[in-house]
Amino acid sequence: MQFTSVGCQNCPALSTAIKAVQANIPGRLVAVSFHEDFKVQDPMTLPISAKYHSHLGEDGLPRFFLNMRTGDIGAYQSNIERGIENHLLLYPPTCGVAIETELNGRSLTLRSKITSSTYTVYRYEVMLVEDGIVYDQLGVSGSYTHNNVVRQVLSGSITGARFNYGEPLN
Repeated sequence: MQFTSVGCQNCPALSTAIKAVQANIPGRLVAVSFHEDFKVQDPMTLPISAKYHSHLGEDGLPRFFLNMRTGDIGAYQSNIERGIENHLLLYPPTCGVAIETELNGRSLTLRSKITSSTYTVYRYEVMLVEDGIVYDQLGVSGSYTHNNVVRQVLSGSITGARFNYGEPLN
């Protein structure tokens, strides 16, 4: 999760670092960017953005968190890559998730499947994100393209909804 704003001069550096990590270690990082009003009104801000930011417990921008865990990772590529490695050591993968989406006009259908190697409770977050939004950005001359912008959160809680009605999966 990236917390950013069009009024944040240092935020483009974090976006650049995220893109570099995605290119360097493909398939390991899916970014979502929550915009907040910071110095100026940001048209991509959602009311829920501040709730997620507050839940993770860090003030200021830019901020970056892995898998909804507290502790800002930092805005540099090396910090993010090291954070991913450490996260995988602390929380080894125990499940696989497949998601299929189908868009019919303005209706979106999501189908998910989870396979677990550990008997435990799993949570999920569903967020709609948009790429390619061209809008001003402090610290950048000319046009700037915003990607991974959270447009809507479909889960009912900022800590995630539970698979299997909250019962552990086999």
